[in-house]
Amino acid sequence: MAWGPEWMRKTVFPFVLFVFSIPLGTMVLPITFQLRMLVCDIVEAICHAITVDIVRDGTQFADPGNHYGYEVAAAGSGIRSLIATVCWRRFMPCSDSRSGGSARC
Repeated sequence: MAWGPEWMRKTVFPFVLFVFSIPLGTMVLPITFQLRMLVCDIVEAICHAITVDIVRDGTQFADPGNHYGYEVAAAGSGIRSLIATVCWRRFMPCSDSRSGGSARC
């Protein structure tokens, strides 16, 4: 290395963190579809629990008269939140002020 092992230890965290900013594109479609279906299952259960009549067709919802329609779009799958949560959980110990920054990363 041009700057030595100390420089490498200090800069590995930003480079590993940078991996989470890579756009995933269509590679995550199987995951996002499953998340969308999970969201639809939860919404359907809540609506039935509070006695709201809905008709579900895949990821689309409508009222029984088919006057109003809603859809859980791919952007509502939660994949960004999932990536942010994984990133937060992985790197939060590295910045723990109680350990003086000496937490194992």
